[in-house]
Amino acid sequence: MLIRMVLMIVCGGMVAQSAWAQRAAHPLVNVQRGDLPIILSAPHGGSQAIAGAAERTGQGVRQFRNRTDLNTGTLTQEIANALQRKTGKRPYLVVAKFHRKYADANRRPLDAYESSPAQQAYDAYHQALSDARRQVEYRWQQGILLDIHGQAANPQAIYRGTQNGATVSHLLKHHGRAALIGPGSLFGQLAKQDFPVVPNVDLADQDHPSYDGGYIVVTYGSDRGGTVDAIQLELGRDLRSADQLATTADRIANALVAFAENYLPGLDVDRSSLPLADPPKIATSRLSSQGAIVNFHFDDQRLQSWRLVDSADAELSVAPTGGKLTQSPALRLQTSDDQKASTLMASFPPTGLPRVGDRITLQFDAMHDALGFHDQAFQFGLFGRRASGQTPPKHLPVDRPARPFTGWFAEVDLGSRTTRSSAILRRAGAASQADPSLDSLWHGPLIARDDNDALPDPLMFTRQRKITFWFVIERGAANRLDLFVRNSVSGDSAGLLGTVDAPADLQVQSVGLRFAAPQATLIIDQVCVSQQKNETEPNASSVNVGVYVGKGVGGSFKDLLFELEKLPGLNVHRLAAEDVEADQLKQLDVLIHPGGSGSGQARALGPERREAVRRFVADGGGYIGICAGSYLASADYEWSLGIMDAKVVDRKHWNRGTGTVSIEATEQGASDLLLPDSELQIYHGQGPLLAPGNHDHIEDFQTLATYKTEVVKNGASPGVMIGTVAMAKGRFGQGAVICYSPHPELTVGLESLLERAIKMVARKTRGKGDQ
Repeated sequence: MLIRMVLMIVCGGMVAQSAWAQRAAHPLVNVQRGDLPIILSAPHGGSQAIAGAAERTGQGVRQFRNRTDLNTGTLTQEIANALQRKTGKRPYLVVAKFHRKYADANRRPLDAYESSPAQQAYDAYHQALSDARRQVEYRWQQGILLDIHGQAANPQAIYRGTQNGATVSHLLKHHGRAALIGPGSLFGQLAKQDFPVVPNVDLADQDHPSYDGGYIVVTYGSDRGGTVDAIQLELGRDLRSADQLATTADRIANALVAFAENYLPGLDVDRSSLPLADPPKIATSRLSSQGAIVNFHFDDQRLQSWRLVDSADAELSVAPTGGKLTQSPALRLQTSDDQKASTLMASFPPTGLPRVGDRITLQFDAMHDALGFHDQAFQFGLFGRRASGQTPPKHLPVDRPARPFTGWFAEVDLGSRTTRSSAILRRAGAASQADPSLDSLWHGPLIARDDNDALPDPLMFTRQRKITFWFVIERGAANRLDLFVRNSVSGDSAGLLGTVDAPADLQVQSVGLRFAAPQATLIIDQVCVSQQKNETEPNASSVNVGVYVGKGVGGSFKDLLFELEKLPGLNVHRLAAEDVEADQLKQLDVLIHPGGSGSGQARALGPERREAVRRFVADGGGYIGICAGSYLASADYEWSLGIMDAKVVDRKHWNRGTGTVSIEATEQGASDLLLPDSELQIYHGQGPLLAPGNHDHIEDFQTLATYKTEVVKNGASPGVMIGTVAMAKGRFGQGAVICYSPHPELTVGLESLLERAIKMVARKTRGKGDQ
């Protein structure tokens, strides 16, 4: 039997299903796969010996410790059990059974073990954590890791360790400081459970210097990329005593549930005990005859059958703001019971999105009359089905018990508990669970703030003025739909909500609005739906950027798309492998291949499409490779594009690890990239270490930056990475190429490097001040 060995170059957080238990299997590591975006780790609670391993001596190790954290392993199990009782689901669990005196899983490998058997236990522990993080990012696109420890400084208190906020960078970026130190933060919720917490809530971002987070939270936290945040919990001795374990676990689980409801996706708790609005239940709603609104247009055709769908006990009224109802209607959706919701739905002639660039837009004006308007719920969306399917009736019977619409619907939930999984394309009938085959992403809601409001309104609505909102479904590629939302508030940028595989014959035919809030009125005005067909020629004044989003990309492509959406003057097109054809490429100015797997992207393209990319660049197109895209651009592998005369140094150790590194810009790089400082801190995600390839048929590249520090893991030798090329620019034929081995899109403050690269390689801007 011929066994083919395929090299997969993985960078930028490529997410894939892993063989969870098998990969992390070790008799002294307790690993449990979870159903929540929560990972619990307990590295110091074990008591068992590791067969064949001698006790650590700690020679040369700073802050050497070999005592167990009493009962932390048992406590972590109890927290998992309490979460299951409260939510019906379990978190991911990684608990060390081995004693710390043989291996310390919260230390770097150099300081963690002194024998091969101990290394095996250590590696199994970290393999389990790595797999758990990848699965959480794949399934929910964000999550939290809690590393459970014990401390003796304060027997009743819990200390927070985040490296002063660094390990929760993703949480802070998308939710602000309140998510770390506010009353709704995890430690704010722990304080509500009567735990003394250090530092005190609302007082300080800085952790206690003795308990500010160790190796695990630093390694798996979001400051090194990714979307899983990590917090170290140091619990006092009294909280870990045998007679207090169950109570402590229950209180921590209460705090974690409350925190997760605000900041994490996928946590479906028993809502009968919490003051939360029910999810939409169209299947049990009844159509109301309380009002009908017409004279809204869709592609010059009148919308049909505006209907109000309301819950049994919700107060609902419809009133015009002035004039006739058909001229400037306003929907005043009122409810005094936050357990109930009011829903407006309307149907219109089915309209498809067959061509790339076709889009349907839902536009409406909205404001509210509630102070602060926090803890509310508002959803809106566009509904559709495949053209080959059965068309639902235009007018549904009043008491029809079945779901009114089947097929597809794109929904945005803008409540205070908005999560990235709230903005998804779902299959109707899937209840609250998204189809696992569908991808989704979310970068935080667009926030509107009133001048007199102390806090931002998570629903984006204000009390002082109406704001216009647009919800857009666009055919981004042949079999892909993209979802966007934006508003008219100055300073708010468009948000890319999701991108998902969807059939080409999908037809959109309904719109829905839903509202729930205690003692509040939401005023919705000027609702309209419009369709825009793809222009036959690109906009002459904009730069057309194609981003490869097909097989072989990693999770970082979502961050790349989000950053590109912020840049002015760009038309961003998402390309699957089948879209990388000469006819489509000739419409582009720039093609970007993001992080993931270089060989995986190459295989997905195949020889013919790789040659199409080469011709695109040779004929004057621009190419930007980030991490895996740089592997692809090099001239070092049989599957490489060969558009930059670069080889990869130390190919054997491509997986040398991830982390923040320093790079040193050359004089050319500082000038080209408009850098204020020559030394930059940037996230490295196993990108290539580049060096000149010395191919006569390819023009030599120019170095823009080199690595000044390095990541040395997984057997890589020290010193190899330092001095190799991190960023380079080159020419191929008439086109231009830039390779970024590290990730500017994953590094806060370096997103501008994307804009500079585009200007340097794009047909329309190349040569205008950039060489």
